[in-house]
Amino acid sequence: MTSTPVKRPRLELEEEEDNPLEGSSSMKIPDSQDSTYDPENSFTALTVSADVTIESTDPVHKTSTYNVYESCLLELFRIYRWVSEVRTSRVGKFVTIEQKCLECMYRKKWNSQPLLGNSPAGNLQLSAAVYATGASFFKLEKIFRAMRLKMFQYDTFRRHARNYIEPAIVHKWKKAQDGILEQLSEQQNVILGGDLRADSPGHSAKFGTYSMMDLKSNTIIDLQLVQINEVGESYHMEKEGLKRNLALLEARGVTMDSIVTYRHPRSRNS
Repeated sequence: MTSTPVKRPRLELEEEEDNPLEGSSSMKIPDSQDSTYDPENSFTALTVSADVTIESTDPVHKTSTYNVYESCLLELFRIYRWVSEVRTSRVGKFVTIEQKCLECMYRKKWNSQPLLGNSPAGNLQLSAAVYATGASFFKLEKIFRAMRLKMFQYDTFRRHARNYIEPAIVHKWKKAQDGILEQLSEQQNVILGGDLRADSPGHSAKFGTYSMMDLKSNTIIDLQLVQINEVGESYHMEKEGLKRNLALLEARGVTMDSIVTYRHPRSRNS
């Protein structure tokens, strides 16, 4: 794996939905010239304080988001003076509202989320938040369902992770690792520590992750995943992980003074 970032495919708006038309609706806005028309009942007045900036210059991932009810949202489209038709369509948390005047055929389109290329930013941001915090997608889905908050399906979450989140994490890690190894290659008397964490205790492990740490800075400098089918028996995985770590350090010109590691008694002569 190289530090070159993987080209990320564009995420089309037509994401998988249990019902792509769910949330779609149309409504007729009453004519403001009608004698029964009451502006107070047609829209909610919004008072904006002087310190609120309408056009935010913050990056999308740093912009505040809110939970907005559909009925309140549609109120914003009641201020048009002529009779108009309003239709909504949804992709996950992303909703588009289109308004068409039935008198002059004027059209207006509004999106609930910014678009990053062709990807709804909020959908992708929610997947990233779930992935990065280690939260359960299915528990979050239950919470959203209880609150009637719209959400995308698990397949969409996995597609976000596979095409966007995981490549970004790997790229960030490789870039940081390159910087750490470059610094260590310029140092003398480097002291390292290593150990294996397996997926199960004892000798029934299927795979394990061997971590190497710079003990002076307490910084992880390398991770090696070893599977049992590569070494034959589980107690050989730790030695194999260590060998791979040392091979990488040698290739990057890191000179060690000493290394602290744990070796199982059965692996001493292996």
